[in-house]
Amino acid sequence: MASEKMEEKVAGELAKRGLATGEVKQLGEFLKVVHEFSQYLAANQYYSEGLNKKVFLLNLDCDGLVLKLEKLKLWAEKFFNETEKSLLNKKKPVFDETVVNDFKKSLSLLEKEVDEIHGRAMQLIDEIRAECRQKTV
Repeated sequence: MASEKMEEKVAGELAKRGLATGEVKQLGEFLKVVHEFSQYLAANQYYSEGLNKKVFLLNLDCDGLVLKLEKLKLWAEKFFNETEKSLLNKKKPVFDETVVNDFKKSLSLLEKEVDEIHGRAMQLIDEIRAECRQKTV
């Protein structure tokens, strides 16, 4: 119970600074689904050489985004831990504004990249369907 209250206080303090560290978790869950889908496609290569290359690139790009996300998770955890420690010591948390701004920019960029890769995955579904229809006709 006390832990939940502390988490709420920490989240509130971070939100005051525009550090929505929960967004990192949500983005991670979304990216995980796209990544698992790309791995599924890569494991079932029944497509043309051109589509297989697109699947490979999608999977590779997902791997790269997962690595970027892990860095953001580390930053978010650090912000959370520093804020929690400050609140426990009844002090106001102090962050390097450069680091905060870098985090926000990186998160915004990653959100755009994940959205783009999701669009590519959806486009790939359409291309696979079209290829399958063409082969069965």
